[in-house]
Amino acid sequence: MKEPYHLKSLIILLIALMVCYSGMLIIKTVPDGDETISYLCAAGNQNTYEKVLTHELLYNQLLPVDSLQALFQPKQKLFQSISQGLVESDIHPPLYFWLLHLLLLSGIPLMLAGLLLNFIFHAGTLTIWFWYLKKKNIPPSIGFVMLIMLIFSSAIADTAFVARQYMLLLFLFSGFYITWNLILTKPNLGLWIVYILFITFGMLTHYLFWYVLPFTLLYSVWQQSVKQSIYLTFCLVIAFLLFYAIHPDFWIQFNAQQTRAQPYQTKQLLERFLKIILSFIQLFFPVWWIKEGVKNIFAIIGLVWIVAVIVFLKSKIKKIRIHLAFFNKPELAMLMYLLGLHILPYLLFFTPYHATGRYYWVMSMPLIFLITAKCISEIKFIPKLLLLLVSLSVWFADTHQKEQQKQEFADSLEAYKEITVTTLNRRGFLRFVPMINNKLILLAEHPMQPKNKQLWITDEFTLKHLPFTPVDIKTYSFSDGVTLYRIITP
Repeated sequence: MKEPYHLKSLIILLIALMVCYSGMLIIKTVPDGDETISYLCAAGNQNTYEKVLTHELLYNQLLPVDSLQALFQPKQKLFQSISQGLVESDIHPPLYFWLLHLLLLSGIPLMLAGLLLNFIFHAGTLTIWFWYLKKKNIPPSIGFVMLIMLIFSSAIADTAFVARQYMLLLFLFSGFYITWNLILTKPNLGLWIVYILFITFGMLTHYLFWYVLPFTLLYSVWQQSVKQSIYLTFCLVIAFLLFYAIHPDFWIQFNAQQTRAQPYQTKQLLERFLKIILSFIQLFFPVWWIKEGVKNIFAIIGLVWIVAVIVFLKSKIKKIRIHLAFFNKPELAMLMYLLGLHILPYLLFFTPYHATGRYYWVMSMPLIFLITAKCISEIKFIPKLLLLLVSLSVWFADTHQKEQQKQEFADSLEAYKEITVTTLNRRGFLRFVPMINNKLILLAEHPMQPKNKQLWITDEFTLKHLPFTPVDIKTYSFSDGVTLYRIITP
């Protein structure tokens, strides 16, 4: 019998992944708000921006856009400055930003650096899962569907094409889970060392990773494996000491992240419950299409895709059987723990309202996709593959629509030499600063009537209290929740 998990198969998957990223590089012209924060942090200027441009603004004076663009370009190695800036004005550990910093130092443009780094982590995730599926002799009808989901899922696409630390987190969690799973069956010194490294780097990437670690001890206690529990505890201690040596001021950020709980609101509880459901659906279908209805051709494509999938699955539902023999205990136990770790704190208001969706499912994604692939394993492979591949065109259309509005916004700036704004909030207007040239920006302390007939504001309160009657108001709402208003003045 021919080996299904052949090197050629992996190369084909990686080429498909490369095509996706190349297409995104063409489509994407403006960074998201969160990406703006990443680039500021990676340039070592997060603190500079917070202190100078937020708290010491020179209002009503023209600033050359070049002076703001310089904040996104590091001039030298600033690893310590990056760590310190994150400790003082952010809640994330520094590993991802250090890696992005190295790419920016090499002269790679902002957008390319973010996508290139994510491509490396994405390719690494596919490779280690390919190796694991081969080692565990998982049937190819399951394994390849899972790997294709790791490329084409709409939630993966939304995460992969944003310069944040979540693709690195996906890679490190995958390595951590696979190493731990192998340790359960056949431990050796090499696996223990790799396990420690994955834990250390995971802790340096996101504090969500910390909450996964107790599960490995709980599982060993549940399995009544005293020796294994001791070894796992020893690994956690070593990993923490390595982490502490690299990032000793972590406790300031860690404490800040724990204070983001919100007061209970009955009305919002229902909204949170619905957000959890929609964000889970987003793992498989681009939920954005449901909101769009039939406003444009891309939405129609998306809605037809969703209906086609539902009809297809309905016709095959009687043939779908869950074979419990396929599910090993660590796999199910880890997934249940991860789901509880994400859903319960969110519904109990321990985490902010926005803390669900693409980023927050990232550690659960591989196991959800693996189990999904097992559940539908009796559907013939070719129809299943075709349905999954169609999703590629869906999220490309989805992304194109989102990026098109950002490009329209950027194009609207070209007609003006001077741009008046009421704020340079990191997630608002600042995202367009790297993309515009030869401009002067006027920071207005109040929504004054600008000489250039155009004013940009970022909040509804200011919009409702303008000291003049606008000729026209154009609203730009972006997929990350930020809304900007362009006011044309008399």
